[in-house]
Amino acid sequence: MWTLVYKAIQEPLDRPVILKVLNPKMNEDAELLERFEREAKICANLVHPNIVRLFDYGKWRGEYFIVQEWVEGFSLKDILTRGQIAPEPAIRIIHDVALGLAFAHSQGVIHRDVKPGNIITGSDGKVKITDFGLAASRKLPEITIEGTFIGTPAYGAPEQVKGGKVDARSDIFSFGIVCYEILTGNNPFNADSFTEIIERISKLKPKPANRLNSSVSPAISRIVGKMLNKKPSARYKNLSQFLDNLQGEVEKGGRFISESELAACVNPEPQRKVEKTRGEKKFPVWLYPVLAVAACVLIAGFFVVKSIVINRTREKAVIAGELADTVVPETSHEPTVDTLPSGKDTIVTPVIITDTPVAGSEEAALRFQVKPWSRVYVDGKYWETTPTERVLTLKPGKHVLKFENDYLAKYEKTLNLKQGETLFVNVNLLDYTSWLLVAVRPWGRVYVNDSYVSTTPFEEPVALRPGTHRLKITHPSLDAYEIDIFLSPGDTLKKVVNLEENM
Repeated sequence: MWTLVYKAIQEPLDRPVILKVLNPKMNEDAELLERFEREAKICANLVHPNIVRLFDYGKWRGEYFIVQEWVEGFSLKDILTRGQIAPEPAIRIIHDVALGLAFAHSQGVIHRDVKPGNIITGSDGKVKITDFGLAASRKLPEITIEGTFIGTPAYGAPEQVKGGKVDARSDIFSFGIVCYEILTGNNPFNADSFTEIIERISKLKPKPANRLNSSVSPAISRIVGKMLNKKPSARYKNLSQFLDNLQGEVEKGGRFISESELAACVNPEPQRKVEKTRGEKKFPVWLYPVLAVAACVLIAGFFVVKSIVINRTREKAVIAGELADTVVPETSHEPTVDTLPSGKDTIVTPVIITDTPVAGSEEAALRFQVKPWSRVYVDGKYWETTPTERVLTLKPGKHVLKFENDYLAKYEKTLNLKQGETLFVNVNLLDYTSWLLVAVRPWGRVYVNDSYVSTTPFEEPVALRPGTHRLKITHPSLDAYEIDIFLSPGDTLKKVVNLEENM
């Protein structure tokens, strides 16, 4: 995870915002820090109604952050999963995205990752482009390795997926795929493998959109087809030309719907209020006192039952040696970190605090604090996902604990529990995780310890356990690359491989 994203409240202004924080483990990575700062600089100058605004950028308590506009609504990706969009709202979305993208291009910014997931339609009907983390700007030096692909494969232009030079016309091709998907519900280049995606983008000519959706006019279909031309020179030179053509075709048959009309089309239908009909019978007045008496009886009964349950629970707690009130303050058991001369953190052993054994208890108990979060497995069986206040009771003896987070390395610990004790287990998975970032020219399938990891380009670094791993990179037309790599705890290893060097 390069960044952690939260919805937050900007207190002085009392408004919801998006808070994007650079993963603290990446603070020492100069390139990732530069990319994060670069995104902030690019967004700061993109003030447009159809682009998500940046409010702030800075560093607080050692963490770099970006504060952006919060848009209450749905991504275009989510909207498309509900089914095909009607023609009028589809055209309005396309129009508004084109306006925002055209403005970005006028400022010398190429998005390089135009896709439905980066387009948001607000509950108010406003359409906005977001996520300029992969953008290029003529005002800033390029930091992408030459010859590598950056973006999302299924929405990349032919020259882009081959690692070639990109410009505004590359964004237009990506936007053309989005337009085609909005109008037909289908991405013509999507496939199961990166190789097949490149093959389709390079050679496949999609069927005209009006053949898949008869409500799309032939003229609109031709406009989108021009955007999807394999040759950049045959596409629109800029989105202003595209908007002129789109505007002309829409005016022939009607108008662009308003934002409020768009909101009504794309938002889930609200529940209708049930209104009384004229013939509906009124509630009998004589039932009110009856219901009041019944309510009093129920309330009295509730407190009687509650008192009995509490007394019986207390009796059982005394007999069984209940441990639920033995709370270990979270702030008093933070892991301590030894620092090496290089400034890198050593691996941190989990802090385990033992409470005084409770006389008469035949079991042991475990409490957990796992950062940032984790699924907890005990002896191979799933127990709970942290954070949790639950106390796990186990029989005395050896037990294997395993902690899993989808984005971090797994961690296992064997504990020998004694009868009647409570152990507090405090684990920070970030301290047991190393990171691998691979850039391959032209592209490659990456394997670690003979297990397939991903196909480049990586959207995020790969989380691995510290230690030695076997890295292998393959390409269908080039020789494979293999090497042993060593990862230290908390380190990020960046590996640049040019498979074409051995041709």
